[in-house]
Amino acid sequence: MEISISLDPAIDKNCLEEYLVELDKLDGISIHCDVMRDDFVGRNAVTTEQFEKIMLCTRHPVDVHIMAHSESVKEISEIIHRIGPRSVCRHVEISNVLLERLCTKADQPQLGIAIDWGTQLETIDQDILENAILVTIMSVKAGYSGQSFNLSALEKAMHIRKINPQARIIMDGGINPDNFAMVRAAGVDTAVVGSYLFNAPDRKCALEKIKRANGDKAGGHVTQ
Repeated sequence: MEISISLDPAIDKNCLEEYLVELDKLDGISIHCDVMRDDFVGRNAVTTEQFEKIMLCTRHPVDVHIMAHSESVKEISEIIHRIGPRSVCRHVEISNVLLERLCTKADQPQLGIAIDWGTQLETIDQDILENAILVTIMSVKAGYSGQSFNLSALEKAMHIRKINPQARIIMDGGINPDNFAMVRAAGVDTAVVGSYLFNAPDRKCALEKIKRANGDKAGGHVTQ
């Protein structure tokens, strides 16, 4: 299972540039970038300038998770057109993202859906769940780092894996070495690690603990 590092704690603490430099020295990871606006989660995070810096300054693959209505991230959508990340997820609670095309480039990123923790799968169009090529499952309430992992997210991952075996599944929120094995066993492809790593006294050591929990010291396969 791939290990992805959330930038949200660093953005919250106003040390994004320093964190990006530190993460670029690490191997076997990808980057998870949450773009938030108060029209959806009640909080603004990642400015247009920060987003462009992230896309230009990291050597790692970047998955973008947009927690906002389309009109509030137009400038960021333009950067996605110009500097494509590996993937972009939009929330099913806002729109049918499978019908949206954020990029026109031939090598456009994967487009997928994101599902907030409180949203039940039964309320989502079954065709969307069965055909999505990428699904981000929130294991906390969307909007803030540092929340505790919710076990119900594992059931969502297992259900989606069953009905859509080809989907790439990302799980985001409250993941640490204590629950990492459960996340992997649920069929998740990419586990997003945020506050656990950022708040660790020794981040390199903390990442090694995650890798050991993953059963792979190389940290899993990272696809460009």
